[in-house]
Amino acid sequence: MADNNTEKQRVQELTNKLEQGLQDLFNSDSYRNYLSTMSKFHNYSFNNTLLIAMQKPDATLVAGYKAWQKNFERHVNKGEKAIRILAPAPYKIKEERDKIDPVTQELLLDKDGNPQKEEVEITIPAFRAVSVFDLSQTDGKPIPELTAKELLSDVEGYQDMIRAVEAISPVPIELEEIAGDSKGYYDREAKRIAVQENMSESQTLKTMIHEVAHSKLHSKEVEQDEQMRKDRNTKEVEAESVAYTVCQHFGVDTSDYSFGYIAGWSSGRDTKELRASMDTIRRTASELITGIEEQLQELQRNREVSQEQTKESILLIQNTDLSEFSLLDVYGMDRPELIQALSEMTDDDKLSIQAYLESRGAWTTEIGNQDSREYGEYHLDVRYNTDTDELIDMKERKAVYDKAMEEELAESESNREAQLLYGNTDKYGIYQLKDNPELDKFRFAGTESLKRMGITKDNFDAVLPENYKLVYMGELAELQGQTQAETLEAIYTKFNIDHPAEYKAHSLSVSDIVVLHEDGENSAHFVDSFGFTELPRFMLILEGKENEIQTELAVHIADRYILMHECEEGYDYSILNEQYHLLDGGVYDNPDITIQRAMDMVIADLKEPRFSAVTEQYYRDEYLQGEVYAGSEVEIVDFEELSEKAEEVEQADLEVKQAEFKENHPDVIADFRAKTEELFHSLDGQSADDIEKTVYAYVQSQIDEYGLDAQIVDVVVSGSRCRGIEQENSDLDVVVEYTGSTREDDFFNMLHEDSIYIAGIQVDINPITEGRTGTLETYLPEVETYLQEKAQQEQINNQLVTQGREVVQEQNTLASEEKVHSELGKEPVIESETVHITFTVAECGEFHNMGEYHEGIETIEEAMKLYNAIDPSRMHGIPSIGVNMHVEGTEEWEDEQADIVSGKRIDVDFLNYTPELRDTPKVQDAIKMLIAAYPEKDLIDMETKEQKIQTLAAELDQLSYDIDTFEYRDSVPDREAQVQMVANDIRSGNVKPLQIFLQTSIDEGIDADSERQAKELLAKLAEYKPLAKIEEIEEQNYNMIDDRLNNGVEKFNREEEKKEQQEKPQARSSLKERLAAKQKEVAQGKNKDSKEQDKTKKTNREEI
Repeated sequence: MADNNTEKQRVQELTNKLEQGLQDLFNSDSYRNYLSTMSKFHNYSFNNTLLIAMQKPDATLVAGYKAWQKNFERHVNKGEKAIRILAPAPYKIKEERDKIDPVTQELLLDKDGNPQKEEVEITIPAFRAVSVFDLSQTDGKPIPELTAKELLSDVEGYQDMIRAVEAISPVPIELEEIAGDSKGYYDREAKRIAVQENMSESQTLKTMIHEVAHSKLHSKEVEQDEQMRKDRNTKEVEAESVAYTVCQHFGVDTSDYSFGYIAGWSSGRDTKELRASMDTIRRTASELITGIEEQLQELQRNREVSQEQTKESILLIQNTDLSEFSLLDVYGMDRPELIQALSEMTDDDKLSIQAYLESRGAWTTEIGNQDSREYGEYHLDVRYNTDTDELIDMKERKAVYDKAMEEELAESESNREAQLLYGNTDKYGIYQLKDNPELDKFRFAGTESLKRMGITKDNFDAVLPENYKLVYMGELAELQGQTQAETLEAIYTKFNIDHPAEYKAHSLSVSDIVVLHEDGENSAHFVDSFGFTELPRFMLILEGKENEIQTELAVHIADRYILMHECEEGYDYSILNEQYHLLDGGVYDNPDITIQRAMDMVIADLKEPRFSAVTEQYYRDEYLQGEVYAGSEVEIVDFEELSEKAEEVEQADLEVKQAEFKENHPDVIADFRAKTEELFHSLDGQSADDIEKTVYAYVQSQIDEYGLDAQIVDVVVSGSRCRGIEQENSDLDVVVEYTGSTREDDFFNMLHEDSIYIAGIQVDINPITEGRTGTLETYLPEVETYLQEKAQQEQINNQLVTQGREVVQEQNTLASEEKVHSELGKEPVIESETVHITFTVAECGEFHNMGEYHEGIETIEEAMKLYNAIDPSRMHGIPSIGVNMHVEGTEEWEDEQADIVSGKRIDVDFLNYTPELRDTPKVQDAIKMLIAAYPEKDLIDMETKEQKIQTLAAELDQLSYDIDTFEYRDSVPDREAQVQMVANDIRSGNVKPLQIFLQTSIDEGIDADSERQAKELLAKLAEYKPLAKIEEIEEQNYNMIDDRLNNGVEKFNREEEKKEQQEKPQARSSLKERLAAKQKEVAQGKNKDSKEQDKTKKTNREEI
């Protein structure tokens, strides 16, 4: 009896602890710890999960004292404290009951009419307290590691997880572009889940799991079955908790999950309701975890089956003299399995080896025979000689050969190579790729294939002697033909059909190299898919003459100097006058030709006469910079000497300009800083001066850490924030002037390897030097001019948007009136009298359960008051105002609700997903009230076509200005007129020039932010593309007069276009554009003098 009371006391103690734990659970850290524990013990009850979390939150695997010994061969460490949990301990009792007829379910009576009695045994549920210990508290035989987190160590793991989540989801999941800030939503009406596309893999996965939890817990069917509707906060708590638990279990990053709102949610709810929600979260998380694990196991099984099916070996069945052979591709067997199968053949099996292998489970394809003579292209795995029954493992044989060859070459390769290259007799050598897995991408690949894969360029710069070994050398006498091509073909034939007995390497194949030493001259020839390709660069490096590959060149022609040197894109060139001042320059972007050829092309363009579109005649302009006369002769000059003179002149010019500037602007930096202090918006109380000191310290620490030759001159806050015209996502721009030999671009890259943030804003540090970009005295005025232009453009854009908003409001009024008339004859979806509209206000628009949330607000004025009263210092997210539509006679959980005002936006695009709201007049009236109440906010999806055009034109104009500010200011006198010209082009469908401008900017390289804007604008311009050909034909059908096509309209349009082009002022194209046009002309065969003959290939060997 005493033991029984003791056990009851233990259970009661745990029960009391649970009650206290439940009360303490609902704060942010405790709740997160509980969910983390549940992710590891998802099959445990809520009570035991909470008990484990309270006693040992870092537990991973628990078992009883004896269970560790018996099941895992481990023992509990001495002194470890047990974890106390509840275990089922049901007991049985017997009691007397009235007897019931099992068929009729009526009471059975005895002969006296009294109820018959029977003794039954019943089970009473009960629990007892038990002790368990965590894995970390034990020692002994290792157990398999929990490897869930390893799943997400690569892209394939994430893809498997996403496929698994899609498989267990009760509704389809689709990736799409979602307007606003939402990452995803569950559509209860359409029974589908939408997830924002182009998010990170981790965020996509978390959003999917969150919405799947909604679909399992909060569908209409579930809520109807449970005969209750949970409030929105409860739904979000449940879905977010399930998502956190599942993600934690599988090792998805959960650092961004916050449960600060959990205390507010749990407040006022009774214990029964809280337990019910916790149990719902546990059951749903357990169901998802189990389902995902089953799907992942199925994917792994399928992958293993697929890998088994992709086994492949190459088998050559041949007679001794190769007069008969068959080359087989054997699928379903690897090399050891194929050798084993062939070694077990009977005499009958040898009559048809192909059929025999297929009877053993393989499937085969003949890819070559004695008629095609094609087997040298392949890496053979196994050879079988039908005359001798010899079975050769080619990989094993190759390994033995490679080892012997390595020993031989170590002693003699350098000597043999010297004999080949510098001997007195004509010789040939065969080079093959070294046995290095990193070179597999080159093996058996032709030159076109290598270029197509981006491995090498036209000059075959990646085909290097260091990757090859000399495997054979022989005399040319017996193979020498009348031409070099015939000699090479003779070598190819010999080393595929009848190679020398001492030759142990594989047959001469694509990617091998033949080196010829004829008449004292050396040449290297790549065995290509079609014939041979000569490798001059390979030969120079092999002979040790790589320094003779010219990378710099300087010439003097007429009154011009040209400097040219090799760069990554091709050849960088500068054109100077006789006083060494820079006149023109650029990059000749073809790295696949020699530097001499590139210089010839530049000089040819300078000699080329210009064509006048006005006089339609060629002309010469002696004042045109960079132009020389056709008869001018070229003189080679010293590159280093000319470069030094040009640098001296450039430095002298710079010093003169800086001296003039300092004389005219003595207080540039001080004035700039004074204006910044006046307009700068402090960041968490930090002034511009505070920020400059912080950046100074950071830059100096980087200089010290990397040991750079750089000394800081000064640090100044610049960019849009220094003039108070920044956007929400604007970086904090800071310019740093320094002296020293460290290059600006190298310093920039080093400073941005690890991003620096101040008050949560990324700092963009721009290092400048006097010799490159200039000093702060010359740089800051350019910044000031740019910022003034940007501020003016912002004002223009705001005016355009304001005008567009007025047009929108006016047209919306007209559209509403028209809609009323057009809808008179239709039966309304919902009677206006039955609809009641209220407003909602949320501190966090994305998750309403985070922070304040108000619903049932009757007036827009009251909603605005609550919205404006939200304290920005404790905001959980972007606040919002929404509308709620209740239809009389329906339950509250059937209400339709949508957020309309969010941050700086009024977003009605989401209404397209809720047509019940969109098509209800009272909702439309409420939206109009919100638009009128917040005229300063951006209206999303309510713009008219004209306003969209105006906005798009302004964005294009601003991007053009940002990309090349100086060129823009020189060529555009009136920005407003320029915007209207762009708008006219968009309106008329003449968007091709705009698209070319954007694509060219992207291709030539612009900063990341401008590139992103350019791509977005390209997508917007696609809406205004001109008519396709078939559409033009359809439109022409409307231009018929008397059953005849009105071609006069088309002719008139062509003449007008031609006239417009002629009236445009003619500008000289850039040197690069002229060179490109000249190259195109040569390629089309118009320049007969430059046309080169194609190299004739005598042998056609296809690469397989």
